[in-house]
Amino acid sequence: MSKQQLHRHLPYESAQILLLESDSRLFVAREAPRPDAPKQAVKYPLTFDAADFPVIQRVLASQSGLVVSDTKQEQGWHAPRGSGQLRSWLCVPLVASRQTLGLLSLGNPVPDSFTLEHLRLAKLVAIPAAAAIQNARLYECAKIYGPELEKRTSDLQKAESALQRFQSRRPS
Repeated sequence: MSKQQLHRHLPYESAQILLLESDSRLFVAREAPRPDAPKQAVKYPLTFDAADFPVIQRVLASQSGLVVSDTKQEQGWHAPRGSGQLRSWLCVPLVASRQTLGLLSLGNPVPDSFTLEHLRLAKLVAIPAAAAIQNARLYECAKIYGPELEKRTSDLQKAESALQRFQSRRPS
């Protein structure tokens, strides 16, 4: 789903993909303000600890999405750096193989911008997004370990060949 399609179904002013580096350390992997929103210069990677954000901790712990209708009414709410002035917030975990990879976070400066239907749609978007993130990570691992595995296989074949030559030359 493209940004334009996503925005047609979910009324966000800002969207972020937050990936987990550790149990609670998150970094902003991608950010998508509305197409008509002014561009803001942000130094990447923006990182933060979920322990400092009780609402984000709740989403991570429950592996369930959450809608905050009005952030001014949400006890303990404070927005992560770089997310702007949010009054309505929606967040769903990105889960693949029962492992939380990160979060999809959507914000809007207008209270009550998100409904339970928006939450349902965001959860549907999160499924292929999590699969894509997991596949990208697997691909990167394969790029790193593939050549090493090929070298070790080649070394093993050479050793086996040398052993066979040695055994065939040995008197019985």
